Amino acid sequence: MKKTLKISIVDDNQYFTSGLRHLLADFYLTKNTRVRFIDEKASKPSIDILFHANRYGIPGVYYRYLHSTAKPLVFAICDKNEKCHVRKDGILYRHQSMNLVLNMVEQARSIDPHSSDPVSDVSLAQTITHREYEVLGYLKQGRSLTEAANYMNLSVKTVSAHKRSVMKKLNFRRNSELLYWMIQGGLIGHRKVMR
Repeated sequence: MKKTLKISIVDDNQYFTSGLRHLLADFYLTKNTRVRFIDEKASKPSIDILFHANRYGIPGVYYRYLHSTAKPLVFAICDKNEKCHVRKDGILYRHQSMNLVLNMVEQARSIDPHSSDPVSDVSLAQTITHREYEVLGYLKQGRSLTEAANYMNLSVKTVSAHKRSVMKKLNFRRNSELLYWMIQGGLIGHRKVMR
């Protein structure tokens, strides 16, 4: 066997996860490639492909690769009627056939095996407004929504709406996910907040 492909699957549906593991392991065995499944909680694992259930936002392992040169391919696992807002290399719906899943993964790998862009890429820069950047900048400085509203001469509800809008675009459900993303450099390279 020539290469080891490292894959992480973040989903609480153990039946689906087990099936996806078997499918990928068997498929890559025929391609003379070993597959190693990495636990999400492993400290700084080097992974090639990340599958994550959309309902969990972005898993912690993805944050570790925001500004790294080795970026995994990212596939969101979604239910049939679920919307996926996060930048990713593909959307894997639970009802899709096995052949379609394998074709999607192979196609993404053949384009460029390490070309997946982080959440803070240019496509995100085009969707987040200047006001939203400004709100995030104040929050990153440790300011409360009230303080940010006072600096920006806006109501607290408006500032909160901007924050919620960014969270929706990033597919975050909790404030802690947004704060962790910012601490890990999620705003690096974006416009700076003017005082």
